Amino acid sequence: PVMARKLILGAFILLVGFATYSTYYYYQNRMLPANERTVNAGAQTYRLLLATQSSPYKDDLVETLLAELADKDIAVRIVDAHHLGRVDPVDYHANVLIHTWEYFTYPLSVAKYIERADADRTFVVCTSGGGNQLPDGVDGITSASVPAHVDRDAANVLRWLALQFPTAFESMAAN
Repeated sequence: PVMARKLILGAFILLVGFATYSTYYYYQNRMLPANERTVNAGAQTYRLLLATQSSPYKDDLVETLLAELADKDIAVRIVDAHHLGRVDPVDYHANVLIHTWEYFTYPLSVAKYIERADADRTFVVCTSGGGNQLPDGVDGITSASVPAHVDRDAANVLRWLALQFPTAFESMAAN
């Protein structure tokens, strides 16, 4: 009976420790909702979906991309990555999905969107602790959410977008 109580107490302590660590991990690493909006809505030629989550790195990346796209004929819709279920990929010429690897996989909303979207028109920026996780079947880059890498990562996304929207980037190629 004493040994059984000690085992039960030990199991209880481990369970409480695991639950405490899981809660701490979630609150330290969770992504906040993204600021949803449309930029350059009057653009006539191209439509870009930019799905993201909110974190200092992702917010800086989105703002850097928007600054570079500001003078292009590209309407950009920014949505929270967790709301991709209500977005139809057919409505966009290209999709850029910026998300984090959570609990050893990418968010379910991102996975389901990738299944519905044209892989040739989808680019993923996937952040993870080591910066080495990427969904299969789509173009993309991985990053470890290092703020110093925002310009480099934005340049990679913009190179891909230039292939998707060639006439919008003609002036960039001419300079």
